[in-house]
Amino acid sequence: MPRPINTATRIGQLRSVLGLNAREFASMVGMSHGFLKRVEAGYDTISNHNIERIAYVTGVDADWMLGEGKDMCPTRLDLATGDQVPMTREDFEARSAKNLTGPLNPVFERMDDGRLLKVRAALRAAERHGKKGAAYHVLKRMLGEMIDGIAASRAEAKQIRATFEAEYAILLEADTAARKAKATRGGK
Repeated sequence: MPRPINTATRIGQLRSVLGLNAREFASMVGMSHGFLKRVEAGYDTISNHNIERIAYVTGVDADWMLGEGKDMCPTRLDLATGDQVPMTREDFEARSAKNLTGPLNPVFERMDDGRLLKVRAALRAAERHGKKGAAYHVLKRMLGEMIDGIAASRAEAKQIRATFEAEYAILLEADTAARKAKATRGGK
């Protein structure tokens, strides 16, 4: 009897497409080999945190990993079209060859208007309901969780936090300069 399609099955499918054994895959995504084997055997379950880490490291679609969709092969988001397409070993190798910490401008161009506006709208809604401080607290915690979620180790999380602080300082300086320039022009 074939196994039902679930996250454990999909991890095996992904490993197969990527051409990685369990030990290599576990090391790459930052989990123990023993835990991965228990998950694939159906004795343990994998957290959403680990699914997100696998998606980030490999480029596979997290929703596919969670068993959504009918596609039997791993899928990834094609940034050029915005569509889900079958993932190949070549996609993974090309992604691995790139500097994952490099510029994210293509991603930001797609998400700025939609996702970042949702964050701003949520903060405004919280403010209107007298919950602005609580909302900022939750947002700060989420940023910390995001960094922990994408880092493979505590040392890497520390490096990412330092980079985040540096990037934030740059953006804050640019935003402050833009506001001053706008005020100088009379608010136009």
